[in-house]
Amino acid sequence: MTTLRDDLLARGYTELTSFRINELMAPVKEGTRRGSLFYWMLMLAMSVAGVLLVFGILHWKASGLLTVGRFSMWFSLGVGAVMFLIPLHEGIHGLLFRYFGAKDVRYGVVWRKLMFYAVAHNFAVSYRQFLIIALGPFILLSTAMGIVAFMVPAGGQAFLLGMYGFHTLCCIGDFGLCGYMHQFRHLNPLTFDDADNSVSYFYVTSH
Repeated sequence: MTTLRDDLLARGYTELTSFRINELMAPVKEGTRRGSLFYWMLMLAMSVAGVLLVFGILHWKASGLLTVGRFSMWFSLGVGAVMFLIPLHEGIHGLLFRYFGAKDVRYGVVWRKLMFYAVAHNFAVSYRQFLIIALGPFILLSTAMGIVAFMVPAGGQAFLLGMYGFHTLCCIGDFGLCGYMHQFRHLNPLTFDDADNSVSYFYVTSH
């Protein structure tokens, strides 16, 4: 029986590297090394949170809409509420995998590193597809938070600000894996997961 790896080899691909899923912080760190494209994208997203934080504090203090204490309370609640976003975040990954044709999507967590993930078993995706799958939850959820922020009072805005900032930080894995594949974009990289053995593979071709 022909396997996905056999098919990729027949199409001219070679294995670049592989990582156990619980070791994916290695390519994440490489993909977000200082100065890389996805490092700056992550820093930009975090800077937006920082600018909104400063602007919000100054505005709410000047207008009297929120005291420092109440701002801290709502902001902290927003940070904590990110835990409730995790199923939605991973679910969006899963839906995007299915959009591109994956049939066997699985979810898991590495408790020791508090790393949640969604994988499509033996389903290869290109660099461009991976960008959409990986960054989709960040883009969709951040956009939703921004829209809702215009509909809620100051306390709710502080809550959403805390949620946005911490959720963005939690997306470092998504940004990092995009950055890792970005290094090999000229080699038409593909990636797929062997969920049965908890291994992620990266393949490249020279044509």
